Amino acid sequence: MILEHAFARAAGFEVHAWTSPHGVAAIHLGGVPAVATIGGSTPVAGIEVGAASGAVRELSLALAAYLQGERLTYEGPLDTRGLPEFSLLVYDATRRVPAGSVATYRDIARAVGRPRAVRAVGNALHRNPFPLLVPCHRVILGSGRLGGYACGAEVKKRLLDLEAGQGAFEFPPDAG
Repeated sequence: MILEHAFARAAGFEVHAWTSPHGVAAIHLGGVPAVATIGGSTPVAGIEVGAASGAVRELSLALAAYLQGERLTYEGPLDTRGLPEFSLLVYDATRRVPAGSVATYRDIARAVGRPRAVRAVGNALHRNPFPLLVPCHRVILGSGRLGGYACGAEVKKRLLDLEAGQGAFEFPPDAG
């Protein structure tokens, strides 16, 4: 399988994206090992990383604009093959949380019809392969605290500030 790779860079921060013929396969915030980029030394068995074309270029431009404070407009398909059904329900509910807003893990659990599955919602979001497109940074603790985030609470806060219209994203210089 060939994956196309592209990235956006703004304010000292990188967002990498890979697409398959089925849609966006993964997004990663921050730097990535060279193996996952064009010209990487040793690809994963059966996967070749190729140059960006079409949809992945569109995604790259949308991510760069997002990091500059614009609304994320990319609405292309996600390659969800192999993901658990519960995670897909959680990701769908999370995608409905509007920019500039937040929901709690309990809100998402209720939205998927499993109001007691708060921890399972957190686990699904922790494994989210599509950050920003599935905006898990918009999901917070019931207490109003931010809770966890793969790139750290400071990045989560900055993404929420960005979406609240408080300027372009600025990556903390000591993180990532």
